[in-house]
This record gives sequence, structure tokens and C-alpha cells, in this order.
Amino acid sequence: MKNGFKFKIHTIRILIAVLLVFGVFSSPTTVFATELYDFANFSIADSVAFVEQCNIDISDELAEVQGLAEITHKIVLTSFYYPDASFNFNYDELQCYAEDICAAVRAHMDLSTYTPQWRYSLQFNKVMDEHKSWVIQGGVYFEKWRNYNCYAFAINRVDVPNFYQKGNGFQYQPGDMSGAGSFSPYNVTIQQLAEIVREDLEAMGYTNVSITSTIPTIDATQELICVRMGPWDYHFMRYDFETNAWYHKPGDSAVLRYNTSPDDMVWYTEYSDGTGEYLSPDRTGVNINIYNSEIRYITYSKNLINATNDVETSIDIRIGLLMRAERSMQLMYTTN
Repeated sequence: MKNGFKFKIHTIRILIAVLLVFGVFSSPTTVFATELYDFANFSIADSVAFVEQCNIDISDELAEVQGLAEITHKIVLTSFYYPDASFNFNYDELQCYAEDICAAVRAHMDLSTYTPQWRYSLQFNKVMDEHKSWVIQGGVYFEKWRNYNCYAFAINRVDVPNFYQKGNGFQYQPGDMSGAGSFSPYNVTIQQLAEIVREDLEAMGYTNVSITSTIPTIDATQELICVRMGPWDYHFMRYDFETNAWYHKPGDSAVLRYNTSPDDMVWYTEYSDGTGEYLSPDRTGVNINIYNSEIRYITYSKNLINATNDVETSIDIRIGLLMRAERSMQLMYTTN
């Protein structure tokens, strides 16, 4: 853990101790037994203290993120109100952190009487069902989709196993291919992130990479993706020339087809995970997974797979790499 975050944690500990002395702040209170906490009334300091108590690891990279205490609090409350929900961050450090917190919160809850509090119909996207129709409820889901995120999907790198090694096995993060940099909330601008993607694409052998702030016109020889950032995360979409539509994959969600153009509105994180369709929830007033920065569009020439830079093309990889909306999705369902 970085010294800066250690200092923040140390400061919060002192604050908690002082508040306890004066009775202003009450430590996590029990509801049913000593192991169960009153998460609904947690403050930011409560949430930080809970993470420390549960020995949840905070990576050096994540420790440098501004507002980490705030997002920690949001993750704790969301895990409490929706313990069966998923977070679907694409930034792997934050996704692992959120999953660890959710598991810890669930371990300190009485789930015996819990029932899902809402079910949802997609508003901004559609998902493919078992009949190969694009629908707002009842999407099909395959376990392999838990292995890769929006970036891997957007740049056609659904490798089995990972060609570019990652410690947690979750594909892929901007900069993995080129080493040109990495995503970090508050420390990287949207233009810098797009430049890192350019370096990745060129490292994989793609040519004629171009970055614009408006949607460019392309032809069948080009690929088009776009990227946007939120307060703590990033997200990519991929355009399909043949179907004239945008597709994306929030975290470990199923692949979704976006209803409109990427520049039409703020991006909200809807997802489909086999148990249902959801809008990334937050009972604290602000949706956790939103993306509201400027958008960068990245075009590049289509290349045949370069055997020196790529893994061998197994059936599973071909399905992932050559995702062509209904046509390729039908192939995917046929082979699974």
C-alpha cells in the first residue's frame, strides 16, 4: 500500500477514535448478532474501517485513487442493499476490490430472509436470448464471459489463455499490450487513455490508427471503437459496420447491443449475467457505474491475425474475435 493512502487511513483511524471518545460516531452496530453490522447507517469512516477490519487488500495502484474512501462507501452500501447484484467495473483493480468488499458484506449479513428487491428490463441496450433474438429481458449467458471485459471485447482479444499475462487473469487493461501506460482514475485524461489504446493497437500490428472526438465515417476495411471515462472506471464500445450498430460488454456481462449512438447521452451501466438484467445500483444517490467524460473514437485498419503477435485461432477465439451481431452470435450459440 502506498504511503499516501496509509496516511489517509491513519488519519481516518485517529478521527474515528476521537469521535468514539466524544460519542459522536458509533462503531458498526449489531442487528442480529455480534457478527452482523448495521450497514444501512454506515458512514464513509465506517466503511473504511470495515474494509480494514476485514483485511481487504488495497493494491498500490488503487491506493493512489482520489476519492477511494467515497467509492468504498458506495460499494459497501450497494453490497448491502443488493447483495446479489454485480458491479461490472472494467478497471480490474477496482473490480477485484468491489468483489472482495461484497463478499465481506455478505458474510456479515443475515441473508436468510433476503429476496431480490427488483428485477429490471433493459432501457438503453438489448441482449440476445436463447432464440437468437435481441430482447430487454431473459438474455442467455455463458460462463466464459466472466473472463473478459469491455476492452478485450472491443479490440478483439478474447484469448484463451491470456496471451498478455495478467496477475488476476481478467482480460484486458489498456496498456497491457504495449506497456505505454495504464488507466488510473483522476491520473489519466480521456485523450491520454485513447493514446494508450493507440499504442496497444500498434503493438498488436494494426495500422492507420486515428483518434477523433466525433464519430468518423468508416468503410468495411476499418474497425471503429470508442472509449469514455467515469469517476472511477472506463468503458469501451465497438461498432459493427455490417449491422450499423454499437456493441459492448460491461465487465463480465453478456454482450449488449446499444440502442442509440454513443454520443446520444451519458452511459449508464446495464448488464445481463444469466440471473437477470440490471441497472448498476446505488442507494447513495449517484449511480456507481456511469461514464460521462468526452468520448474518443478510434479507427484502425482491419488486419489478418498476425501469428507472431497473437495466439492460435481456436474455435472459441474465432467466435469472440469475429463477433458480428446476429450472424456471429448465432455461431456462438450453436457451438456452446
